[in-house]
Amino acid sequence: LRLGVDVELSVRCAIFLVRLHSLQLAASGQSRNLLLELRDETRKRVTETRDLYGRNLAAMRLITQSMDSDRSAFHVPEVMAPTSDLPSGSGGSAARKRQKKSTKSKRRKTKGA
Repeated sequence: LRLGVDVELSVRCAIFLVRLHSLQLAASGQSRNLLLELRDETRKRVTETRDLYGRNLAAMRLITQSMDSDRSAFHVPEVMAPTSDLPSGSGGSAARKRQKKSTKSKRRKTKGA
């Protein structure tokens, strides 16, 4: 824990051991100083780790916002097909699908003849 390596795992192990041996630790007066030292070190490392993750998360949000604004600034809209080419009544994708099906069936008829 003092090295600051794998803080989460170290804290989980410390909590497990303290819970497992809580009766023995409570009965022993010598363990009080050790527990106080463990508490102080744990709080220090957890705070450092939390701050690190908070900064990284804030940086990732800033990068995401920057990328989104860049995309919207340089966004080129897709070119839509002219509505005169589509069958009358609807300008949506369903009409385009019907038109594609009709041209495919026309091609099949001409190949078969």
